[in-house]
Amino acid sequence: LTKLDMLGNDLPEDADSWRCLRDNVTGLVWEVKSNQNDVPKLQYSFEYHWYNASEGDVFTGTKPPSGFCGGIDCNTEAYVAAVNGLNLCGTNTWHIPTVHELHSIIDYGDSLDSEPYMKGLSINFFKQWSKYFNGTFWSSSHFKEQHQLINSFSGLVTLGDRSEKTAKLIPRDTHG
Repeated sequence: LTKLDMLGNDLPEDADSWRCLRDNVTGLVWEVKSNQNDVPKLQYSFEYHWYNASEGDVFTGTKPPSGFCGGIDCNTEAYVAAVNGLNLCGTNTWHIPTVHELHSIIDYGDSLDSEPYMKGLSINFFKQWSKYFNGTFWSSSHFKEQHQLINSFSGLVTLGDRSEKTAKLIPRDTHG
């Protein structure tokens, strides 16, 4: 993995701060969450309900107040639009990844020395936020009217009813 700055420039391997990662095997570029307030719309702690304008609003659960998730609506489409609007890491072609793409960044053998129970999302590169930003992630993959979700610790895939479920998001750039 190569660390990237906010403009998409490569950073040295020992850089202490980075905004994206490029997987040098797949060529995919991933957002890295921040627990800093440098870009409020990209905070690590929020969960989002599924929304796509072409499908309409299928979520029937309790929605947070408008703007609660770092100043944007807490839905998948608003989040991707916000990331694209920021031109994060020099690109505006972000989208919700497929399950296959998400599996490409799961490291089943790696863990932090300080927290050996934490495995999953290439921990040493996502460690800026992995302690706080763990759990279930939306994917754009679906099966029988339900979206497939992936667990950041185990890599297990589950099904989520888009009308009821909320989950976290980690978009990837469409190039690569």
